[in-house]
Amino acid sequence: MKAQTGVEFMILFGIFLAAIIIMVFVVWGYVLDINVSTTDLHANSLLDRVSGKLDTVFLEGHGFSVNFTLPETLSGINYSLDIKNGFVFLNISERVYTKRLITRNVTGDLEVGKNIIENVNGVVVIS
Repeated sequence: MKAQTGVEFMILFGIFLAAIIIMVFVVWGYVLDINVSTTDLHANSLLDRVSGKLDTVFLEGHGFSVNFTLPETLSGINYSLDIKNGFVFLNISERVYTKRLITRNVTGDLEVGKNIIENVNGVVVIS
């Protein structure tokens, strides 16, 4: 009788352990999806802020300027911003996010930290 109880306990313990392992893998998948969604949300938010600042400086006209600070990291991940052909490109974690600008007349590069964006005769200059 004792040996049979021991075997039954081991079988139940094995089933319980298998169920926990399956649950861990399912939950881990959801955690990864949440991390990707959070990064997407932060990336799109930053793109909206950057493009909004650049468009505002362009629309306000000659002489308008604004100070703009970019965060060191985005969701704890390093990133880079490029401006080409009327688009802002955000590169993070081997993914690229884009946002269209009103103007193609943008010179200079956005750097992590403080940036000054100004309109000089209809050209948006980043320094």
